[in-house]
Amino acid sequence: MLISDHFFLQKNEIGRILQAHQKSFMKILLSTFFILCVCTISNCQLQINSTVNYFDFDEFNQSLASNQFPTFREESLSITAINISRKTIDSRFGTRNGFIFTLFETEQNIDIDPMTPNAEQTTKMRSIAFMSGFEYAIIKNRFFTIAPSLDVLFSQQRLILTNNFPIDPTFGNVLASDAQIETFRNLRLMLDGRINIMFHFGRKQGSARYGLGITGGYRLDPTTPTWRYERSVDIDIPGSRQNGLEFGLLFILKLPKLSEATGQNKKEQRS
Repeated sequence: MLISDHFFLQKNEIGRILQAHQKSFMKILLSTFFILCVCTISNCQLQINSTVNYFDFDEFNQSLASNQFPTFREESLSITAINISRKTIDSRFGTRNGFIFTLFETEQNIDIDPMTPNAEQTTKMRSIAFMSGFEYAIIKNRFFTIAPSLDVLFSQQRLILTNNFPIDPTFGNVLASDAQIETFRNLRLMLDGRINIMFHFGRKQGSARYGLGITGGYRLDPTTPTWRYERSVDIDIPGSRQNGLEFGLLFILKLPKLSEATGQNKKEQRS
């Protein structure tokens, strides 16, 4: 399947993903608000990315399917909030710090067992990562920037497999069910290399500047992750490395220094 066929998720698909990950979406909003506050205080630039990642989960999915669990799609949705700091507005070099939330979607390809028609097996995985890195603008002017970036990701992931879980998960149904929940966790270190192309709008000083752009690159998962089962036993899950291409959109916002904004207002009042 061509990458271009998946470059943008359909609107209803994104809505369905966010609905299925409401708790993660709230964390994304809170983290973005926190980074926006940091950017406002420190006069840094806020960048928000929404990317589609393509991971090869074939071997991982074989293990899931052979045990009658839903399998993962090859594409996942990542939402990133980044604080970008430069010494001056014209500096080409910038440091990057932020958070990445990755939402993994599954294929509903498992038939309901006729012996337990009101129960199902589910597969869920979510990831949150702190990122830190740098970027260098090889082309930079008032309206246009091309800046390759390299980030280190410190990621925490959780995989949850449920067996015989009620389709209608009321409190009474859960208590009366024969549900089993298996939880796996890991910590991993990954690298994220991208090329960011940005178009800027607004005055250079004295007012808020914003912009839109595209981003694309590759995420490297260099080591085989070790998963901890039920917080006690370390196991390997074949095919769970997350190497793959990523493409998406970005939005940037830079608020002016309070002194610049005040000075600009005074000039406008005089004129």
